[in-house]
Amino acid sequence: MLSVNEMTAVSELFLFALQVNITVIDVNDNSPEFLSSKVTTSISEATTSMVTIYSAHASDRDSNENGEVRYSLGGSNYLFEIDAISGDIHLAAGAKLDYETVRQHNVTIIASDQGQNVRRTSSMLLVVNVQDANDNTPEFQRSHFVFYVPENEIVNKKVYRINATDKDSGENGRISFSLTDSDGLDKFGIFPSDGYMYLKQEVDRETRSEYTFTVLARDHGQPSRSATAQVTVYINDYNDNVPEFTQSEYRFYIEENLPSGQQVGVVDATDADSLQNAQLQYDFTVPQNDFQISSLGAISTTRRLDRENTDSYNLEVVVRDSGTPVRSAKVKVYISVTDVNDNNPEITNSPLRATIDENQPKGKRVVKIVAEDRDAGNNGSVTFSLAAIDNGTLKK
Repeated sequence: MLSVNEMTAVSELFLFALQVNITVIDVNDNSPEFLSSKVTTSISEATTSMVTIYSAHASDRDSNENGEVRYSLGGSNYLFEIDAISGDIHLAAGAKLDYETVRQHNVTIIASDQGQNVRRTSSMLLVVNVQDANDNTPEFQRSHFVFYVPENEIVNKKVYRINATDKDSGENGRISFSLTDSDGLDKFGIFPSDGYMYLKQEVDRETRSEYTFTVLARDHGQPSRSATAQVTVYINDYNDNVPEFTQSEYRFYIEENLPSGQQVGVVDATDADSLQNAQLQYDFTVPQNDFQISSLGAISTTRRLDRENTDSYNLEVVVRDSGTPVRSAKVKVYISVTDVNDNNPEITNSPLRATIDENQPKGKRVVKIVAEDRDAGNNGSVTFSLAAIDNGTLKK
């Protein structure tokens, strides 16, 4: 029978003989794991393919091929590429982002292990927000703006808006306006924020009827972009001028006895306004029986004139424009009727009878013959002569 010590020694020897090394062979029972199922990042639309947008990372608890992770992108993605080993994502060669077209892209990143029999995958969503870059220049609605301003327009009133847009956003798309290249900047201005042009001072069409400007639209990006357009402003006439006669008064002469319709003379006026405001109409301030006046200011007779009845006329002509309100002016017209020798002398105290005492000296007044001629000047100057009468017949 063995002692206790002997039995212990035999037991230890037995146990040493039963120690075994066991190697556990990996089975691909784990999928790659991302730190997050969704990540959001932002990049400028000006980003190039040389810039890493995001670096994906997934881990796999398996070993060897079963834990070796490779990366790819899901879907029909043509804008982005991923490095299969590093997980770095960048723009594909030749691809460009456009904030004005698409402002957000959803990219599916797939992580796959390299198991031989069973390959396990997982995915995450990368949300790429595109940030605006100042890649657009302001655009005017048209290259040449034309508008009209009445010459009586109120100072500081907005008169016309210059329209321009910028496809960018934020400061990149905020536009300021200014006027350049014009000698009319003392008359017109433009509000920088909204492009409204306004009147800085009163304008006078009769002094200047047209203004030309270059308008500049500049965004607030860094660096800023700008564009220009042409602006033409025409000043519309307001009836602010009174017609003016070319003479302070008119004097005309016409022979008597001429047929009706003879032109006596023409009065002429001008108006500094334009179009309808400058269309003039002439008339007498008091209706006349012997004269008429045309729309062009021509004065003519309406019947034969008789100097012996009326040798002069004092008329007044008014000229009116066709504007609103109507403006007018007046002028004096003096017409003198010249004489024609159309009257015979008349002895006003005929018949005459006279007696004289005999033996009177030569040159003694026997009788005074009184005669007159209604004509004027030489035509009305009377001379006397004696002629003998034989049997009642005047001898020549």
